[in-house]
Order: sequence, then structure tokens, then C-alpha cells
Amino acid sequence: MSSRPTSFTGDIGIIGDNGQLTKVEGNQIFNETTNNYYNPSTGTTSTVTDWFYDYSDRSYHLTLESGDTVTVTYGDENITIQEGDTTYNVYYIIEGSASTDSCPEGGAHDWQAGETVDATCTVAGFKTETCSKCGEERTTELPALGHKWKVKQSIQTKYDENGELLQQGYTIYECERCGEQYKSTDSSGPPGGMNPGTGSGGGTDSGGDDGDSIWDSIADFFKNIASSFASLPDWFSRFSEFLSSAFSYLPEEIVLLLTFGVFSVVAIGIWKAVRR
Repeated sequence: MSSRPTSFTGDIGIIGDNGQLTKVEGNQIFNETTNNYYNPSTGTTSTVTDWFYDYSDRSYHLTLESGDTVTVTYGDENITIQEGDTTYNVYYIIEGSASTDSCPEGGAHDWQAGETVDATCTVAGFKTETCSKCGEERTTELPALGHKWKVKQSIQTKYDENGELLQQGYTIYECERCGEQYKSTDSSGPPGGMNPGTGSGGGTDSGGDDGDSIWDSIADFFKNIASSFASLPDWFSRFSEFLSSAFSYLPEEIVLLLTFGVFSVVAIGIWKAVRR
């Protein structure tokens, strides 16, 4: 080669980690007129203070303004740039061998994972991806997870023997993911149900701990009724004996009728009390 390659025709490119040859801009690596050195692999430009060209191996030997030295060798298939201990290869592009600025339709993008922000119970997240071929980016939203409720504590409603409220029952739910708590006093459960879903609430619930809590409440309700009525026969017997002794002149049938009437009134009162 009897002349120096101050410029070259055609395109040049860089082979990436995925083996794809990508076109880079510029047709001069060293400009003798402006004394500028451009490395297309790094995209950096430096000022040259001294240089010489070796015709035997078609190499420029450059001394940069920083004091570093660079060797640029023009081979038959590629240009080799030696910067200190680092070697860069810049390839001559044959038509059709390099990627274009856009990928063809039909899902030809090579998506590589980028930044990811995880979703929380109440806030949506996102993830970004970049095509290694054309650089196109896309962002995908990650829906909020919704709370995952579990029963943390359940207190039953309690009444005294006169049907007066002693303690209002309630259930405390806690989210397994974020620890947020919700107190329910009417057996309606937490917002959105028990199962995890989207948004600040959740999905629907088909049973689980909340259903168990409701059945427990029903069971306790009937236990209270049973226990109240269990003592009525004893009251009945004692009250009948009292009437017989206090009103000995009354016929047995009248005493029995009065006792049954009082028994009925007491039973209705208990029934109304336990239903509150």
C-alpha cells in the first residue's frame, strides 16, 4: 500500500457481545489535517501532538495530547486500534452484514432486561427493556399486588345473663406482605376480600380464615341460646313450687298454667336478648 488511508469508503461497524455487527458513524479514524483521532468503538475524539505512518504494516503510530500512544493498523478485514493494553476491532461492513436502525416487524427485537421497580401492595411497579439490535426501549407496568390478608386476632361479642352487651366483637386482619392492619367490627372482612388481587384492596374470597371466623361466631351464638334455655327447666320447677306453697288454695291446674305463662315470657325475653 503506497498511500496512507486518511479516509476510506464504505461503512464500518462494531461486533457486540451478541455477535451482531452494528454500523458506526465516521469514515476517518485519524485526520492528518486537523490532527484529530477518533475511536469509533468508544466514540471518543482526542488531539494528536505527534504521529508517523509505517507503510510496512499500514499502521499509524499516534501520540495524544494526554501523552498516551495509539496504534491504528488497517488490515484487509478490519482496523485494529491499540490503546495501551486495550485492543479494539473495527470491521469493514459488507452489504447486508450489519443491523439497521430499526428491526423488521414480526418480533425480531432482541429485548434485554433493564431497570425494574417491583410493585407493592398499593403501588404499581414497572420494568424496562432495550433491544440490543436497534436500541428501542419499552416499559411494562407491573400491577399492584393487593393486600394478602390473614386473621391476626378475633374477639367474640359477649353478653351478660340479662342480655346486656359486655364486649363488642371484632377481627383484626394483617397483610402478610406489608404488615398493614385492618379492624372489622361487623364481620364484613377487609377491603377487597381475603385473597390477593390488584389495587389497594384485593380479589374475592371463597372461604379461608374469614369464613372460619363467621362460623365460629354462629356456633357461639347457638351455644349462648342453648345454655340460656338449659337453665329454664330448673326455674320452671322452682317457680311452680313457690306458687304452690304461696297460694296453696289454688288448684294445681291454675298453678301449672301460671308457671307456664311466666316461663314463656322469660323464654321470649332470653331469645330477644341473644339476638341483639
